[in-house]
Parts: sequence; C-alpha cells; structure tokens
Amino acid sequence: MSAAADSGRTALKNGWLKRSQTKKWDVNSIGRIQHEGRVYLMAVLLNGCSTQEVGISIVEQASRASAAAFSRKLEEKST
Repeated sequence: MSAAADSGRTALKNGWLKRSQTKKWDVNSIGRIQHEGRVYLMAVLLNGCSTQEVGISIVEQASRASAAAFSRKLEEKST
C-alpha cells in the first residue's frame, strides 16, 4: 500500500502466507495512504501467487494504479 503514498502519514498492515498444500503465496496489504493531497483507504488481497516477491510486486502495482485512477476521476469531477 505504501508504494502509492506520496506524502503524509501512512498506516498499513501487510500479510503473506505460503500455503502448505499448493506452495503458492497469499499476499495482502490494507491501509490508509495520502496521495496527491487526498486520503485513501485501500485493500489489495491476492491468493495463488508463485512467490512472495511476485505477490508484493502485484500489490504495489495495483495500489499505485488504483490511487492514480481515483485521483484522475476526482480531478475530472472537479473541472
């Protein structure tokens, strides 16, 4: 989640677990970030990732893309 934050206070809880049967990873991040002057509450939950690193990378990409998309939508509405 913190990958999408650009300023202010960030609060988050990350989690990851390797499943014993499938050997796949569940990775998640839930938090509060500030992006372009606005506060967002976000959650990204994944299961079945090939590695922990892949899961973390996807969570970071998804959080950045979501924050950017929300910021664009809010800008469009204010103009």
